[in-house]
Amino acid sequence: MWRRALAPFAEGIARALWLETPKRGRVESLSTPLTQTRKREAKDISATVKPELIPSAPNICGICGMNIATACKYCRTCATTIRRENVIKASRLGRLETHKPDAQARRSETQRRQQAARKNWKSESLPDWLDEKFYREQIQPKLPRLQVRVIQFELCVSEPYALRIRQGLCIPHARHWEKLARITKCNVRESQSTSRASSSTPY
Repeated sequence: MWRRALAPFAEGIARALWLETPKRGRVESLSTPLTQTRKREAKDISATVKPELIPSAPNICGICGMNIATACKYCRTCATTIRRENVIKASRLGRLETHKPDAQARRSETQRRQQAARKNWKSESLPDWLDEKFYREQIQPKLPRLQVRVIQFELCVSEPYALRIRQGLCIPHARHWEKLARITKCNVRESQSTSRASSSTPY
């Protein structure tokens, strides 16, 4: 880069010194090994001529025609509309996928497995301290700290159902309470301390 930048100055200084010498008549002109100016002149190529720059076409939005950045395809307003339409299309495709025979067969198998688990579960296996009140007061407030996939894996439920449990939109079946108490680290001590606090009356 420096060689190309300094070459014209070096040859200009050499030409100025050559003009000052009395023996300059012996040579018609100096050679130009740095800039190759004489070779270009022999081929009728001007060293000062620069290639014409063709301006690039402006990038416009594919919907409204507004000028936008080069890396973009749509303007902000149209991009929002396109994203909304893509979400609607994706939801429609998702609904179609859920109504296919294989999807319905998987849902039926899941329902049969859940019904069998409810039938085999005995309410006597639940600890005395673990009731709906304990679930609402001790377990449910701690569920937002858990990841949805943890609840889904521990309870063997679907992701949407695990999300509803985590958000407190529904109370899961009682057979799940003990596992949720374990992963949220709730135990009978908290139940006893809560009951003592509620029974004590301040003076």
